[in-house]
Amino acid sequence: MLHLVHMYHLQPDDVSEIICHISARMRDFLVHHQPQTGLAGKFSMEYCLAGALLHGKLGLAQFSDAAVQDPRAQALMQRVRLTHPDQDKINWDTPGPDVVEVVLHSGVRRHQRIEVPKGDPDLPLTWAELVAKFQDCAAMVLPDAADQRKPRSISRTWKNYRP
Repeated sequence: MLHLVHMYHLQPDDVSEIICHISARMRDFLVHHQPQTGLAGKFSMEYCLAGALLHGKLGLAQFSDAAVQDPRAQALMQRVRLTHPDQDKINWDTPGPDVVEVVLHSGVRRHQRIEVPKGDPDLPLTWAELVAKFQDCAAMVLPDAADQRKPRSISRTWKNYRP
């Protein structure tokens, strides 16, 4: 969803429907379809898609209770439809690609297929992405972590630790 948002400059008001094709196994992990808390939002495909479209990113701030309860997010979640194309197959629990399709009010459809999720060992975060993720997490408890000068010092501190 983030790729589609950034690639096509999608805005929430432009979107009539979001269709997400996920495996039935993944559906078993994403159990909250109308979350009201940040924790429940982490286990909601509907919220993750809505939050990505609404905010253009998904960090800790987007998983607060207030962010999940935002009326705009709640309205967007109503436009999300999950499908499970492999649910009747013998190997339903075999991980497969996820596909997000965004239907615009104009009728135009945009889609993105993901074979391997970002952050997987087969598609790891870049060093810059890892530093940005650290900053996002640390900014919640260390106010200076959000300071633009900190990435250099963090990078220098961790320069010998590269996964």
